Amino acid sequence: MSVTVSSPDLRPSLTGVLQGLAAAGALDGVVTTLAFAPSGKALSLAGRLAPGYAALLRRRAVPDGIGRVEVVPGGELLMQACVRLGFGDVAQHRAWMWAEPYFDRRAAARIAGRSAVLYGHEHAARTSFAAQKRAGGRCALRQVNAHCAFLDATLDGEHARFGVPPTPLWNAIVASRARVNERKLAEYELADLIVVNSAFVGRTFVDAGVPASKIVVAPTGCPTPIDARRPRPARPMTVVCAGHLSFRKGTPYLVEAWRRLGLPPAEAELVLAGPTMLPPGLLALPDGVRAVGVLSAPALDELYRRASLFVLPTLCEGLAHVIPEALSHGVPVLTTPNSGAEALITEGINGWMVAPRDVETLAERLQWCRDHPEELDAMGESALATARRTTRAAAVAAHVGIVLDLVRGAAPARLSAALQRAPVAS
Repeated sequence: MSVTVSSPDLRPSLTGVLQGLAAAGALDGVVTTLAFAPSGKALSLAGRLAPGYAALLRRRAVPDGIGRVEVVPGGELLMQACVRLGFGDVAQHRAWMWAEPYFDRRAAARIAGRSAVLYGHEHAARTSFAAQKRAGGRCALRQVNAHCAFLDATLDGEHARFGVPPTPLWNAIVASRARVNERKLAEYELADLIVVNSAFVGRTFVDAGVPASKIVVAPTGCPTPIDARRPRPARPMTVVCAGHLSFRKGTPYLVEAWRRLGLPPAEAELVLAGPTMLPPGLLALPDGVRAVGVLSAPALDELYRRASLFVLPTLCEGLAHVIPEALSHGVPVLTTPNSGAEALITEGINGWMVAPRDVETLAERLQWCRDHPEELDAMGESALATARRTTRAAAVAAHVGIVLDLVRGAAPARLSAALQRAPVAS
């Protein structure tokens, strides 16, 4: 056994990799913040005592067969307390600033040098990586967002473009940026391999000067697709956008495109699902646009089933998980190359890619969808076919192979030719 995994969270894309490494006999153990056995008494009891935490607790369930799991709960408990007690965004950001380095320090003391390879998570692995290197081991970084320089440039540009007064949270983010990026840049340097979840992310690293030879692309696959698509009503056409309503997600450009269309609500509706992170007063919604806030998983599933089109004009992602979700519900997707989903979207077949901030083309595509309901419905069938052939199981197997290659000392052979394309647009 030769790999130890260290990550503050246990999202599904990671738990599948843990299972694959364990099945290959290559997993020494896992260190995380909170973890429960899915069938254990602790998870069941906690769910009964605190029903409001049920979803959080399920996300912390560790599949059977993983083996040794160690927890460093202090930082995560602090962050959850800030949320549950109603502390503001600034306090929550400060809690995060303390929590991940704390997790990293405690993890390093336990696991550095235990295995040939330490697989860590961005912003939570600098101390662990340094200790692992001193012990003669190798390091792999799990990277689920763009290079920090690209992300910062994108957000700075949007704030300048819209000329909005800085919020207390934005001031706190800018004030802490040097500390955050110092950690991230050190991790990029220490990592022997950076496992990115899309070619877009990889290109942001290459553009920032990171050698392409240490970057490998391991996209996540689509959830299990639904058995059959339910007919979508022709009127009103329901267009769904899920995720934060924010500059990074391109929300102002989507709302402006919809405003230009001027479609009557009886013909088309745009549903925005997710928390609002835009400055107050910036997002004035035209007729036919509804912001429904954060939805439960069942409610979001129902929204996908009603949708004729999913749209996400994002400026910066890793691989937006809502896009594979939409495809698995048989919903065509309108997004940007910066969504990280270019390997999933075939132009005009199961969706489209438009340039970031291109309001005019975005509006044209939306109008086409309204004018061609039958063609759009056929694209939904293609979306479902994409989900069926782009499975999470296949993605996990490829991801596990990448980590095992590093264990064996083999040079990564899965570098995508997409990394050599033109620089991404910020």
